[in-house]
Amino acid sequence: MGDLEEIYAIFKTKEVFQGGYMRFLKSDLKKELFSGNYIYRDGAYISWIDKGKYIKLKKFVSLYEGQGYGLSVFREFMDDVVGDKDVYLKVLKSNQRAIDFY
Repeated sequence: MGDLEEIYAIFKTKEVFQGGYMRFLKSDLKKELFSGNYIYRDGAYISWIDKGKYIKLKKFVSLYEGQGYGLSVFREFMDDVVGDKDVYLKVLKSNQRAIDFY
């Protein structure tokens, strides 16, 4: 749980996550860290829920956009967690950077 404040601070730096998203973020992050369904390394954080037949990607953020840290964590997630399951996620229409990434 030692990473909670550090991860929370990353989300605070991203304009796309402001407003209502931040309201329950800290408690959501606590649950994710407790569950162990996350990867956090080099300022990149990804979390998920394993629904059995598919994986629901919950959160993905990188402090250092464009430097490959997020891509590295995402590849680890796909290789080590997802395997041959389907992945579902939501992306805001206005978040073109995320749409291009996925």
